[in-house]
Amino acid sequence: MESQPWQYKPNYAQTYADERHKDKNKQVKFNKEVEQFVREKLSQEWSPDQISGYAERHNLFSISHERIYQFILKDKEKDGKLYLHLRHQNKKYRKRYGSPKREFPIKNRKFIEDRPKIVNDKISRELKTDFYFAHPYASWERGLNENTNGLIRQYLKKGCDFNNINDEDLIIIMDRLNNRPRKSLNYATPNEIFK
Repeated sequence: MESQPWQYKPNYAQTYADERHKDKNKQVKFNKEVEQFVREKLSQEWSPDQISGYAERHNLFSISHERIYQFILKDKEKDGKLYLHLRHQNKKYRKRYGSPKREFPIKNRKFIEDRPKIVNDKISRELKTDFYFAHPYASWERGLNENTNGLIRQYLKKGCDFNNINDEDLIIIMDRLNNRPRKSLNYATPNEIFK
């Protein structure tokens, strides 16, 4: 049986066009509702990318992260404080390679490569899995770990005294991080994924 040649079907074409138009995700201006949503999420330390991705994932509205950055910049020009909620707050990138070696604050420390091989074999055998270790000072080999450290540093700055941090503080930080969308989770929050 020969296949029929393709024919234009006006009803199908119109339905397809209507669906595509509907799927444009409510392209909206930066109105009061959007502004309120953006301000609320920034106050929870969400990045513009997380706000944009979450809104699109949940079909709330479609605003690019660049547009949110423009909004933050205009707010800053008017002496607003929204930019203080950003992770990097316009800090300049600093090259780490080629810089002098730092002194280590921990004396007599032992590095993981000095660990006896039997320890790796003890663990591998018990868990029936192989282990792969990152190289010292190669943070790019531990992307998720380094990113999470950066998120935590928004709340616990370098040099802070951990004696002043209680369990309630840690629960608040944990709650904030677990209710924050992740690009690696397609802008779902960890809590959404776990549930």
